[in-house]
Amino acid sequence: MAHITVHVLGVPEVRIDGKIIEFPYKKAEALFYFLCVNKKTTREKLSSLLWSEYNDESARRNLRNALYVIKNIIGEDVIITPNRSVVELNPEAKIYIDIDDPKSYEEDETECFDKVFLENFLLKDAYDFEDWLREKRDNYQKNAINKLTMLVNNALSCKDYPKAQNYLLKLIKIDSYNEEAYRQLMQIYREKGEAKKAIECYVKLKNYLDDELGIKPDVITQRLYQSIKMELELLSSEDKDPSFFGRIDEMKLMKEKLELFRKENASQCIVIQGEAGVGKSALIQHFIKKTVDDNTLVLQSYCYQAEENFCLRPWNIILEQLIKTLDKYKIKISPAKFQILSFFFPALLSEAQVSDVDEMVKLNPVKYGQIIEIILELLKQAAIDKNIILIIDDIQWADDQSIKLVYELLLRSRSIPIFFILSGRNENLDKKFKLIHTLYLHNILEAIELKRLSMKETFDFCRFKFKMYDFDNGILKRIYKETEGNIFFIIEILNLLKEGKDISNLSNKMQSIMESRLSTVSKDGLQILNIMSVFFDEVLYSTLQALSGKEHMKMVRIIEELQLKYLIKEEVDTNGELAYRFTHIKIHEYIYSRLSASRKRLLHNRIALYLEDKYSATEYDDRIVTRLIHHFFQSGNRLKELEYRIKRAKTYLCFGYELFPVIDDNVFIELENESYDCDLSEKQLKSIESMIIMMSKTLSTNSDFVRMESDFLAMQGSLFIQKGNYDDGIRMIGRMIKKAEKEGHIINLLNGLTQMCYYGIQTDNKEILAEYSDKMYHTSKKHNMLQEYGIALRFNGLLKLMESDYAGAEKFFNESIKIFKSLETLYKKYTFSITAALNYIGDTRLYSGNNEEALKLYEKCITMSEGRRNYMSMSLFYANAGHASFNICNYELSRRFFEKSLAYLNEVKGGWVHPIANSFKALLLTYEGNYEGALYNLKIADMYCERLKKKYWMGINYRVKAEIRAIMDNNKDVERHFHDYLVENADYYADSAIKLFKSVGNNYGVSICKKYVT
Repeated sequence: MAHITVHVLGVPEVRIDGKIIEFPYKKAEALFYFLCVNKKTTREKLSSLLWSEYNDESARRNLRNALYVIKNIIGEDVIITPNRSVVELNPEAKIYIDIDDPKSYEEDETECFDKVFLENFLLKDAYDFEDWLREKRDNYQKNAINKLTMLVNNALSCKDYPKAQNYLLKLIKIDSYNEEAYRQLMQIYREKGEAKKAIECYVKLKNYLDDELGIKPDVITQRLYQSIKMELELLSSEDKDPSFFGRIDEMKLMKEKLELFRKENASQCIVIQGEAGVGKSALIQHFIKKTVDDNTLVLQSYCYQAEENFCLRPWNIILEQLIKTLDKYKIKISPAKFQILSFFFPALLSEAQVSDVDEMVKLNPVKYGQIIEIILELLKQAAIDKNIILIIDDIQWADDQSIKLVYELLLRSRSIPIFFILSGRNENLDKKFKLIHTLYLHNILEAIELKRLSMKETFDFCRFKFKMYDFDNGILKRIYKETEGNIFFIIEILNLLKEGKDISNLSNKMQSIMESRLSTVSKDGLQILNIMSVFFDEVLYSTLQALSGKEHMKMVRIIEELQLKYLIKEEVDTNGELAYRFTHIKIHEYIYSRLSASRKRLLHNRIALYLEDKYSATEYDDRIVTRLIHHFFQSGNRLKELEYRIKRAKTYLCFGYELFPVIDDNVFIELENESYDCDLSEKQLKSIESMIIMMSKTLSTNSDFVRMESDFLAMQGSLFIQKGNYDDGIRMIGRMIKKAEKEGHIINLLNGLTQMCYYGIQTDNKEILAEYSDKMYHTSKKHNMLQEYGIALRFNGLLKLMESDYAGAEKFFNESIKIFKSLETLYKKYTFSITAALNYIGDTRLYSGNNEEALKLYEKCITMSEGRRNYMSMSLFYANAGHASFNICNYELSRRFFEKSLAYLNEVKGGWVHPIANSFKALLLTYEGNYEGALYNLKIADMYCERLKKKYWMGINYRVKAEIRAIMDNNKDVERHFHDYLVENADYYADSAIKLFKSVGNNYGVSICKKYVT
């Protein structure tokens, strides 16, 4: 069946497979739209709706004809008639109707709100249809108004003024008399420092009400208008200079140099350098405004890139200004000298014939020497009565002869005192200034490098420029991230903010600057920049060379060119390798935006394959994995993207949820600065699940995809089990095991068996643990999977521990340790797989009452694992050490261990607690008289025991309750605090603990609890 698209919002149209169709007459079209909206109706309703003026027979005939027409042009199956009285839009038909799309009512789709239902659709002689149409239009408009009003209020409560402004403009468009909306919009303009726009908004409302209704805005609106108008008048009267900010030290230095110039009557030169947009011109103009008096002559010129090879071109403007000044003071130039000037500067003579100045310099060096002398003489005459400040802006584009003339003037600093201000960009400036830099020795030259604003200065500048806008730290940080403190970019970002536009976009002015920066870059240089732009951070030199295929010396020349143009900067990475990154994020973004979609995909794919090949030998490198995810995603290789997303999620879930991850210690070191957010890990899994659902439609038989799907089921199932959602967890692991057995994937099968064993351990279910540990033991042994075999040995040991066979348990644990030690190499360590077995050997001592020996083993686990940041394991080791310390009555030591156990879990974002630590902490706090704290910890432990159903933890919890309940009988304060919570007697809690301890093989726990049974 063809794909049919129906638009009833705005001007209506029907498309079949993208092609607009035309109905032969309006009533057939109206009938189809009515069915699209109502889905199902009766023939009687349709007849009266469209042919009410006809008799019944004619109306029915017209209806039959209209239905025939619709089926003929749209499709036979589009309309069905289940019986003789009902007409229905076929629910099986592939019809998209815009008004049914939930997105039409979502925040991001508000452009639909200002559309009219069946706009401009008119139907003659069908009054019932007109009534229905009017009602639908009114209802849709009311819904749109209500939704927009809600969005406005939400945006205003979050101080998201750009969004609120956008919604209000749409609201006013469909509800023109809504004065509240106008007032809110005026207030937003006021907050953003756009008082003039607020006043324009009021005037628009006033004129509209006057023209349409002959009334004025209400009193509240008028008062708001008067208040904004008064603020605007006050602001207009202030003496402010928003172009100058954050350059106090530079201004002070320039003023000191000017004073020295005036005092000694000798030339001085200030060179102001910095990247484009950093504020060089603004600083110069502010300096002139604050320091120039009637005794100063300012001569200013600008250099342009297009005129870089034209001799003395910047001096054209200077001489024009200079000659006008001399004429004003009746100082004449001899005709001979003026004639020579006209050869070099034909613009001085209105009717002069333009000559090739470069050719004259080449052919007549005598005359060129004369021109230098004439310019010097003119400046000397002007300097008799005036202090001369000579400014040349963007001097990086000046020709060599112009630079030489500046040098000549500075050498004659005593005879012709001039205060030079030269500004230029970092790019190529050193090359241009080789000659002038020699003047440093004469104490004539002072260089000022304008740097970008710091983060704090950026924040202050934004508030200074945009006083009425209520900036929060989030938007200020984003502005700094987007601009990196470049003043020009900040101003453009603020303009985008005022206009309610996305501040991550490049304005036209920004793009012009970028284009000028790149216009002189060589073809090879552009190729390197294109490659660099595809990376989201620094790029190693070796990577650039490999991807570009350029030999070393050529690469060095290209890198030098790009550094001289201040487009990239050099860094040294943590491994001591040379790396490069863009000098500004906007340059990076602009170059990347110029690449075609196909080129982007090609480069991303090449980079991903290069990185994959280069780092395939490593166990896990998070920085590389995140880059691989990024580049495979951008290249459209979703299968590879999924592979590395799963690899990353699997690694992070080890830290957040897995108790004893079988993972190389080097991975812990690699991720030592990472924060483990369980919620974030779960979001990663949801993202992976969405990808798998989407990709399964086309890749369900792909072996790599099937393997990845099994990996996902294992992670998701493990997560459910760890959080106590056992039904879903078992279901997912079961699916994974079946898939693995069917496909013959031994690794996935063993992974599934491992997760089922963990389920048995977490719930202390001996039957489950026995079934799956046995399968895992024999499968891993058969296929010589030593790592999994070592884990299976540990599981068998735990089964023996639950059966109180402590010697048998210890034998299995020691065999597991031997396996993992045999797998270790110089670069590969399995500390947590070894300490897991040691911890359980400690449990054999604890269960048999040898608490001192148990404590030593737990402390050994802590010492071996310290610094490796597996928080779940460390929390368990400290909790067990606290338990053993408590049993030997060393309460102060046990408190320290329990506090440490809980502190480790606090490092894992996700709200984990440890019932052992919380239960015993409740008992210790009871001893100390902190009953509220004790009750709180007991409730926390209860909650997790209830959720996870682990028998051993529940047994400890009941043991603690039994002791506190026994204390209640002799302590009224304890009784008062716990009366409503511990409602059973001590016998009940002790008996419950004994049953649970027996089921897990804890004989010492049983003996402790018996003393509470009367």
